[in-house]
Amino acid sequence: MAKPFKVGLALGGGAARAFSHIGVLDGLTKHGIPIDIVTGTSMGAIIGAMYATLPDVAAIKSRFAAYIDSDVFDESGFNFFKELDSHDEGILAEMGRLARRGMFNALMVTKTALVNEKTAASSYAYLLEDLSVDQTRIPFAAVALDLKSGEPVVLSQGRLLDVIAASCAMPGCSTRSNSKAGCWSMAVGQKLCRSGLPACSAPILSLP
Repeated sequence: MAKPFKVGLALGGGAARAFSHIGVLDGLTKHGIPIDIVTGTSMGAIIGAMYATLPDVAAIKSRFAAYIDSDVFDESGFNFFKELDSHDEGILAEMGRLARRGMFNALMVTKTALVNEKTAASSYAYLLEDLSVDQTRIPFAAVALDLKSGEPVVLSQGRLLDVIAASCAMPGCSTRSNSKAGCWSMAVGQKLCRSGLPACSAPILSLP
């Protein structure tokens, strides 16, 4: 008897895509399509990790909506990007607009990054449980970028919150981290990583 095929879900980056990712999960659930493995980069890693940890779309919707309305969100620095992606342009396009207006340089003089590490960590903790990647109910991996080679790095072990921070990190937007799974300036294993967004907007991994 042939082995039934498995379904892998790959979620790309982009702030506004959080809602479309949740919509995709909702549609798959309503049609009874099981997910065997989840991968994601940046925002896709956050939503993917939420689903892999608790495969309940209604609960994800509720938690994400509560986060958007929370003080944690307002204090995180992510609200700087609240209106982004309205035309699927994303953070990099907005940074370019700020640079042209001289605002980005002014922000960099007064801040080490647009998003503070501590408050960003509070956001990840608000949305996700503090557990190891191998403890998720559905196998999960996040994707970041090796700064030296420019190649994608698959993060499939370690503390989930650290893995998400590494996948979401972006130079100029994120502060440095002392975490081993870390941020754009820190090692994940032996690699220096940042967000996988520029190199891998929708990560695809092979299934066993």
